[in-house]
Amino acid sequence: MNGRRSEPVITSRDLPESQAGKFFVIGDDDTILGFRFAGLRGQAVSDANEASLALEQAIRARVPIIIITDAAAQMIRDRVNAIRFEARTSILVEIPTRKGPIEGRPNLMELIHEAVGIHV
Repeated sequence: MNGRRSEPVITSRDLPESQAGKFFVIGDDDTILGFRFAGLRGQAVSDANEASLALEQAIRARVPIIIITDAAAQMIRDRVNAIRFEARTSILVEIPTRKGPIEGRPNLMELIHEAVGIHV
């Protein structure tokens, strides 16, 4: 291979303006920077208070899809779980940081079982 990507890279210029406004990212500086390069807004957080404030602002703004790093979510786990299972205006998606997922974190199947009581 000649070092070129075989698939095109999507940038914020490729997203309709309305599409970029549908997402908000909460996490560490590196994660926020990466998503900003893709044209998405976000807030870097370093403690539970900052994470809680950023999450509440995104909920009040009715952002449809909130992306939060698992490390930031862990700081405010009770609030994240409440939003995940009760919120009607936003979808909350947890992603790992560049260091990888937090050890011992429940996987998707475990979360589904917890939410609806069905083994998938």
